[in-house]
Amino acid sequence: EDFDVRVLSVIYAHSKLTGGKGNYSIIVEKEGRARSNIKRLLKMTGGGKSLDWVQLGPPALELREEYALLQHHGLVKQYGVEDYTPDMIEYMHEGLPVATVQQEINVLTPPSQKSIELCERIGCRFVSYGALMGGLLSEQFLDKESSQHDADHRSYTQTVLDWSENWSDFQEVLRTLRAVGVRHNASISQVALRYTLDYPRMLGAIVGVRLGSGVEHRAETLGALRLVLSEEDRAEIQRAVAKGRVR
Repeated sequence: EDFDVRVLSVIYAHSKLTGGKGNYSIIVEKEGRARSNIKRLLKMTGGGKSLDWVQLGPPALELREEYALLQHHGLVKQYGVEDYTPDMIEYMHEGLPVATVQQEINVLTPPSQKSIELCERIGCRFVSYGALMGGLLSEQFLDKESSQHDADHRSYTQTVLDWSENWSDFQEVLRTLRAVGVRHNASISQVALRYTLDYPRMLGAIVGVRLGSGVEHRAETLGALRLVLSEEDRAEIQRAVAKGRVR
């Protein structure tokens, strides 16, 4: 992501372990020529002949034709876009097929109706980041004061404040998620993730993990895939979310 050295080093290590086999989702955010960007990513992922899935940030809008040509030549199998407005998605799709749209999607920030309708029309799917809002959607923050001054959660605390000025409204959402979870023997995070995955046109969600976290964290995350929310569950969550300024 942004050619971040840590991210690329993990990809490089994975390539060595797997002999270059595997699927990679790589976000190209920096400005620069399309071919040099892709060539560098190919080198960092083991020197293969093509990349499976490349997600393009807004700077790529000006290089649409170049990226389309690279796909035509077989260097990239599929493109996605990250943090694009519906108009930006439509413009990019006119020049090259857009397979995925990655953006912040969670209980408080669903995809816009315009984005959903566009993806239904052109066939793209959503990939969520921030599905658990950096951990704010968990028991850890239930009945706790605002995390506004917590540097680790500042960006997602702003998401809460954009949704509602009252931290108590967010606490009501957490209590509701907890109540639904009790009925299903599930955690707040599992309910929040399942709710997000049930939005229209969802392909998946990116769930981060802190260094040192182990099997239990992965097991809890995967547990959300087995959870089935009822219409009553979803309506209860929707009522809690409706108390804020839903975007």
